[in-house]
Amino acid sequence: MTSNRKQTTKSYLYALPFFLVAIFLDQYSKWLAIEYLKEIRNFPIIEGVFSLHYLENRGAVFGIFYGWQTFLITLSIFISIVIIYFYSLIPHTKRHRWLRVATVLIISGAIGNLIDRIRLGFVVDFFFFELINFPVFNIADSYVVIACILFLFVALFYYKEEELEFIFSARIFSPFNKEVEGNQSEDEDLGELHGPFTSVQEMNAYLDVLDLGDDEDDEEDDE
Repeated sequence: MTSNRKQTTKSYLYALPFFLVAIFLDQYSKWLAIEYLKEIRNFPIIEGVFSLHYLENRGAVFGIFYGWQTFLITLSIFISIVIIYFYSLIPHTKRHRWLRVATVLIISGAIGNLIDRIRLGFVVDFFFFELINFPVFNIADSYVVIACILFLFVALFYYKEEELEFIFSARIFSPFNKEVEGNQSEDEDLGELHGPFTSVQEMNAYLDVLDLGDDEDDEEDDE
């Protein structure tokens, strides 16, 4: 028990400086954009391909929910809480370190843009891939994209299915798990009592057919 507690403590201690550095880099880059890029608006790095383009984003990605700052702040706080809770579920072992890295990157991105919304009323974006006309983004957005790619990669190619079972064993999924277990138990009992049937629906359909047959027999007797 003491060993597990030490691992958990170390996990949070390692994550904290990583998180703080990520937030610092994001906020510092945005400060630079406001100080030096806001006046000129656009600074080409590779002509026609990539440039630094100052943009005050008052919506979410692709401009959706434009001007809904209160909603976006509330949503960002909610998402941050969910991500922090998810981090607490991850086993604090070396094997699961990549999941923790991805989670810290996501929370860093969410908090980085949340700070902008609260402090400025908008999010500062400045990276622009002109070649593909990709929406202008910032370092916090990059954290989230990198984290999602990392999470998808390790989930598909690094971890085994049983190593990710902790996600669905969480309390927020407990009602769903109980319902699934109940259905499985019901189907198992049904299989023991009525071998040919694989589900309650099949048995009910069979009984309906029997009832229909009995009704037809009764009608013939009446005639």
